[in-house]
Amino acid sequence: MNNIEKRKQQRETARLQIIDAALSIVRTSGWQAVSMRKIAEMIDYTPPVIYAYFSCKEDLLHALSQLGFLKLSRSMQIEARSVVTPVAQLEKMWLAYWQFALEETAFYQLMFGVGASCRNNPFEADEAARIAEVVTPVISKAMLASHGGDENAACKFHACWSVTHGLIALHFLNRGTADAFSRQVLVSTIRNIVVAEVVKA
Repeated sequence: MNNIEKRKQQRETARLQIIDAALSIVRTSGWQAVSMRKIAEMIDYTPPVIYAYFSCKEDLLHALSQLGFLKLSRSMQIEARSVVTPVAQLEKMWLAYWQFALEETAFYQLMFGVGASCRNNPFEADEAARIAEVVTPVISKAMLASHGGDENAACKFHACWSVTHGLIALHFLNRGTADAFSRQVLVSTIRNIVVAEVVKA
């Protein structure tokens, strides 16, 4: 390994250390608690070193959000591969989304800017589009298999996403007191949204 490659590897290692430290703060204290000073203290760096990798806190939060959407989309894809039919795959995918929100609540809240002002909202629509790219083709397959057409698949994705996001918000408000019921509602609603035309026929 030459010196250029070595320096590049060292920079990437330092960058990952900063991200890991920030994620640790997010998970223990919420994303609003992230600060360059806290991160520097955690990994024994000086604040100027942190700023050499991320120009500001918002830049760092954006990197965390990117990581979160990547993790979420991968989790949904893994769950989809555990079953065969498109409708079953959709159920698995949205339940994986649900589980991610419950297991990584602070991370999820960061990704969607929960608790942020409009000015400081870290939500990134381009990153959220990862979910649409993963789910919409499966919705199309489910629609084609059930009633021979996949028109409005994008609209159905947004309907499924809205329902899932809304149920998660209600779950947080209810402090998780109706988890099993909410999961049942989620699966039933996703199925009805995607194959509604079968019922109409």
